[in-house]
Formats: sequence, structure tokens, C-alpha cells
Amino acid sequence: MPESHSSIDAIGVKNSLDMAMKKILVDLVVGVIAVFVGLFLYDHFRIAHPAAGPSVGAAQDRTRMLQSDFQRAVGAVETAAATYYANHGTWPANNEDAGLPPPDTYRGESLVRLELMGPIINLTFDAKSGIEGGRITLNGEPTPKMAMGIHWGCISNIADIAAIIPNCRQTLP
Repeated sequence: MPESHSSIDAIGVKNSLDMAMKKILVDLVVGVIAVFVGLFLYDHFRIAHPAAGPSVGAAQDRTRMLQSDFQRAVGAVETAAATYYANHGTWPANNEDAGLPPPDTYRGESLVRLELMGPIINLTFDAKSGIEGGRITLNGEPTPKMAMGIHWGCISNIADIAAIIPNCRQTLP
């Protein structure tokens, strides 16, 4: 008789282990399904409600756009203004004096105008910059005896300009 009691106990333990394994497996499957449902809902509402605020992707696109417009336009203008200053001892009065295209011909994804006025370079942007009439202004200052060329200070009315162009600071509108 004692053997039959132990075999019944072994069967009972085996059944308990089988049930515990089934419960763990069911819990795992339910957890995985819950994660997929959560991801689906997140993706659905993120796409369906873009007006809830600017997405990280849109902010990155705006940053890339402003950096690209700034870099493509400013390099040649800074060089032309500095060369004019080095050759004449004065700043060019405007784009034409520096041998540059007219202000309205400078166009980018957001850039609508670039104007040189003496030591000042004004870049004007449209609403895609974050503010209609967004402006970045560079002010050229020659170093003593032109030993280090021209130092270009940068200010802007674009709120987060320091994150977009690190050497630029925001001014009050």
C-alpha cells in the first residue's frame, strides 16, 4: 500500500507542476500581447494626433533646415565682406559692393533674404524657422591689425537659436 500512496503523490506533484507551467506560459503570452497592443495604440495615436505638439522629428528637421540655410549662405558672404574690408579698409555698403547677388536671390528651405550692410549680415527667414520674419544677424569686428581676421558675433530673434547655431545668442524681439 505505501507504494500506491507515493505514486499518487508523485502524480499530484506532476499535475501541480504542469498547471504552474501552463499558468506561467499563459501569463507570458498575455504579457506579450499586451505589449503589442500598447505599441499599436501608441503608434496609432501618435500618427492620428500630430497637432498635439511638434514631434521630435519635426524639431530635428527644423534644426537641420536652419543650419543648412545658414551654413550655405553665410560662408561666401563672410569671405566676400572680409576680403573687401582687407582690400579697402572699409566695409562694403551692400551686397553689390561686395560682388554678391541681390538680397532677395538668397533662398533656402526657410531663408528668404540675405542682406549685407557694412559689417552687418542679416538673414531673414519665413515661418518655418519658428517665427515669421525670423532673423539671424552677424556683426563683423576686425581683430587688432587683422591678425586673426574678422570675428563674427551672432544674435537672433529665434527662441532656441543657441541650440541650432551654438555661437549665436537670442535677443529679445
